[in-house]
Amino acid sequence: MRIALVVGRELGKNRSWGIVLRHLLSGGHSIVATAQRLPRDLASTASSYEIFPRDIVTDHYLHVPIQRGSDKKLAAYFKEAAYVETHLILMAMLSRRDSTGTFRALDREVVIRRLQLALISQLMRAQPTHMVFEETPHEVVDFALFRMAEWLGIPVLHFQPSLIGPQVVARSSLRQIVDVSFPLIGPNELESARDAIRTICLDAFSKLLGGGGTIRLEHQRRKDYVSSRPGQKPKVVRHLARRLLKTPSNHLVNFTGHVFLPEKFQRALEVVMEWSLRQSLQKTIAKLPSKPEITTGQFALFALHYEPERTNMPEGLPYRSQLDAVLAARAFLPPEISLLVKEHYAQQSPSWRGFVGRSPLTYDFLNEISGVEVLGVQADTRALIESAECVFTMTGKIGLEAVSAGTPVVYLGQPWWSGMPGSFALTDVDNWATLSGSRTPAQLELEHWVNAQVSSRLLVGLGATTPEKYASHTASLPKEFEKLEAQAILTAIDTMWPEPSDFAP
Repeated sequence: MRIALVVGRELGKNRSWGIVLRHLLSGGHSIVATAQRLPRDLASTASSYEIFPRDIVTDHYLHVPIQRGSDKKLAAYFKEAAYVETHLILMAMLSRRDSTGTFRALDREVVIRRLQLALISQLMRAQPTHMVFEETPHEVVDFALFRMAEWLGIPVLHFQPSLIGPQVVARSSLRQIVDVSFPLIGPNELESARDAIRTICLDAFSKLLGGGGTIRLEHQRRKDYVSSRPGQKPKVVRHLARRLLKTPSNHLVNFTGHVFLPEKFQRALEVVMEWSLRQSLQKTIAKLPSKPEITTGQFALFALHYEPERTNMPEGLPYRSQLDAVLAARAFLPPEISLLVKEHYAQQSPSWRGFVGRSPLTYDFLNEISGVEVLGVQADTRALIESAECVFTMTGKIGLEAVSAGTPVVYLGQPWWSGMPGSFALTDVDNWATLSGSRTPAQLELEHWVNAQVSSRLLVGLGATTPEKYASHTASLPKEFEKLEAQAILTAIDTMWPEPSDFAP
């Protein structure tokens, strides 16, 4: 096989993806494209290979040689009916880099086409027969590459993180989960590492289902608290000084079209505009009520996702916007049931990039819809879950909390936990009567499901997150974690493409 490996994590011989890479090469397969340079010890194994760009904030994609005939190939791609959706998604994804509000739509159109011309040229030269992504493709470059590979008929494998523990699910598309057998229980190699991972995941599940949230969110709250203390002001001043004096302005995404702005002036504008956008969103969210005005009657809860994030784009497809998902939920509910829409805590976190993901106009729009009321981040989520008739989410972990509290959950995207007792895809529910009459799963049934997920369905893995970052933010990992993760990845590859040889070590 000729494999394109879209991985940003380290490729050292003792790292997860480094082990995978070396095993593939030793099996006689070719690595024809990567997202980074191969390690020195493997340089001789590939005389030439394409290196995919990683982000449009660098000019890598502008220096990719254009292949003869790529323009005709791209023109044919643009004629495909499915490309309309792809284009709209790519345009929206570029907003994730618009930190100043000055990345013009006119220029985004050019960026997308130049990026796709680079990618189609690289695919024409590399001619991969299979493609593997370390995580759900959710940045503009990876998603453009992902959709292009699907159009060309190249089989694709990617890994969707569970965000509960160091486990993932393998997918052959955004909608299709690959059933991979990689149990953590039983007489297996690296038994102590498997036991440690299983313990981490079960503990995380137990905490979440008990209403305790996630360790990651707790870490973020502590970080926000520390960053808001007076003693942190000198760090802020130093950061601003670096931005103004040393950090180059980013002409590729900020003030596009303004090619004659002096460098120092543009740096200052970037700082001011980013601050203004961040403050606008934070102050708007701070004004949202923590309790609903409606104190009587039935209600459903829609928990918004943090944006920009893969959990709602692209894993929230077929909905390209959470606004569309809220409208769909409101249309599904009978008029007498109100819909409370709760904002996500991280959206107003000062250390996250949420200000590029949500417009302050969002809340006015939602509040203007009859039967919809928006709540702020201080609202008691657990109390709302327990009192709600049902909970709506794109793909969020709140679905597990809801079912644990005895509240049915309706998902609108592609969560890894689809099929959980007490959960329903909106597309599969005929009407409100069907949902309201559904059986609430017993706690024991939910516990059996959780154990089955952790022990046999979910794979060991972190997606694009490094073990070091996971350990510092969430939980310590066993020493042999990366060896076990590599085995899981190789087992998934073997399950997807069992010929011509067995990948699993």
